[in-house]
Amino acid sequence: MINDVRGHAFGDQVLKRIAEDVRHSARTTDTVARYGGDEFLLLMPNTAVPEALSVVERIRRHVAQVPLTDSGQTVQVTLSAGVAEADPAAGEAANDLLRKADEALQTAKAAGRDCAKVWGPVASQPPPEDQAEAEAADRLRRRLHGLIQQSVEMLVQGVRDLVRGLEARIPYLSGHSGNTLHYALAITETLGLDSDQVEDIRKAALVHDIGNVAVPRAILNKTGRLDVAERQIVEQHVVTSVRLLDQLAAFDRPIPLVRHHHERWDGCGYPDRLSGEAIPLGARVLAVADAFDAMTAGRAYRKPCRIREALGRLRHESGQQFDPAVVDALVRWVGDAPSGREAASRRAGKTAAARPRSSAPREALSP
Repeated sequence: MINDVRGHAFGDQVLKRIAEDVRHSARTTDTVARYGGDEFLLLMPNTAVPEALSVVERIRRHVAQVPLTDSGQTVQVTLSAGVAEADPAAGEAANDLLRKADEALQTAKAAGRDCAKVWGPVASQPPPEDQAEAEAADRLRRRLHGLIQQSVEMLVQGVRDLVRGLEARIPYLSGHSGNTLHYALAITETLGLDSDQVEDIRKAALVHDIGNVAVPRAILNKTGRLDVAERQIVEQHVVTSVRLLDQLAAFDRPIPLVRHHHERWDGCGYPDRLSGEAIPLGARVLAVADAFDAMTAGRAYRKPCRIREALGRLRHESGQQFDPAVVDALVRWVGDAPSGREAASRRAGKTAAARPRSSAPREALSP
């Protein structure tokens, strides 16, 4: 996936990084090898399963905690592992050990990845033919599940790269989807949303403005107030986004969030004039995150404002444009945690410095 999305040079960096992490955790008596395209093997003589599992978990956590950087963009790499033990008394061959380790690895991938699984004991007698077929089918299902997960993530990353390319056409939009994602995830953490909701919001944040590809650049760069016709064109970008995404199964659940992230709590938004809790929660989260980045990073028609001023505007629109609970979650994240204030200030300062500024009047929280 990394080779396809980021290129083989960056894929080589990932392989070297994983090799170093495994080698660093290995003992002098252990053997470390690259076993496949993206698979490594750690052979640990005279080692019990609990000790081996502890080593593997240490490697996995380190890989997950230290992201890699590619052209200024952070890439999170995860590691799945299978642990198996040979039984010399049973006369097991090396191939038996490799088979069991591979089956444990497939179980880890089927369990959602970024975890380690230990191969469980099986009956000493050969299984009946129908059981063997069932086990073979189960292994195939696990492998297919892993391939599907890889394909979905490749698709999401590919669409994300497309959005970045579109944002690059408009200087003040550079990094907007990434910033919106950052603030949206901060809100989900404060609200305590479940993992499925967070994943839907993550995908939606990455592509929420992909429909801007159909908006003329002259309108996106306009420093004055939009006329009625121009505003209608801008408001169509959410419908265009849905049309671009509705053929991609990976975005089935995030699509309503993309469509409705410009609805208003009071029912005066677009495109469907939904109000209150009729607006999907994820869309309400995106609305606040999107507006916060728009205010702190600036637009062609408006100078960026300070963090405190942006929060004040959000509070003022709480219960009118925005869901009060979502606004409160962002305010608490920025105000209560030093890391939140630093992250918000750093992102706002960085993007504001790279985007054009103008004092031309326009709607305070417009797209």
